[in-house]
Amino acid sequence: MYANWVKPWKVIIWLLITLFMSACSEEQPSSTSVLPRTLAEGSAAYFDGNYEDALLVWTPLAKHGDTVAQFNLGNLYFNGEGVAKNDEEAAHWFRLAAQAGHAQAQANLGALYEAGKGVKKDFKQAFEWYKKAADQGEMIAQYNLGRLYQTGKGVKRDSRQALIEYKKSAEQGVAYAQLNLGLMYMQGQTVPVNLDEAQKWLKLAAAQKIPDAEKALQTIEKLRPMDEANQPKNHDAGQQNAKGSAASPATDT
Repeated sequence: MYANWVKPWKVIIWLLITLFMSACSEEQPSSTSVLPRTLAEGSAAYFDGNYEDALLVWTPLAKHGDTVAQFNLGNLYFNGEGVAKNDEEAAHWFRLAAQAGHAQAQANLGALYEAGKGVKKDFKQAFEWYKKAADQGEMIAQYNLGRLYQTGKGVKRDSRQALIEYKKSAEQGVAYAQLNLGLMYMQGQTVPVNLDEAQKWLKLAAAQKIPDAEKALQTIEKLRPMDEANQPKNHDAGQQNAKGSAASPATDT
């Protein structure tokens, strides 16, 4: 049992306060020239709900190679914000940013390949892009990479590597990674059954309102009596035996 994939491409638009500088000239603009608008202006428009204006700001920046603008533009097209929803256009902008090393764009492009949205479904491509993002510490990509390792989609099945990726993601607070990690400890997948460790991660997932985590916590409470019954109980007996076998003090005859 493992948690179903949640849409990783619903990523919050980056709010990066950086001025866009023209690469053509360092001269001061004349009083009649129009200053290029900045990423920050686009972000302000986006968070005000003015998606059309954000689109107008980010498009020229993206066309000039700004990877954050490309990533943001990909989100607008995918979510249909300020423009008609267009998965192919979203994939185009995510790809440009991903190829330049933008971790969240890599994660989103991987998600598109896994879902077959805007591109032909390709689990191997999904794995490759998730891995690039996960290697940069992108937490959603780490979770999705763990799923692919666990299910053997796009890569040879490897439960141990799945556990590693889930833990990286879970430590960054991803609820479904916490859930899957807890389930692996509860069920003894790759690691010995450890109900305490399972409970720790499942409680974190439950705190984020994940229903399956609550159900798993209830299961743990039912499993505990059986787990305790299987624990070795010869510790005290061993101590008593040790005491009984101790040499008696010598006495004068």
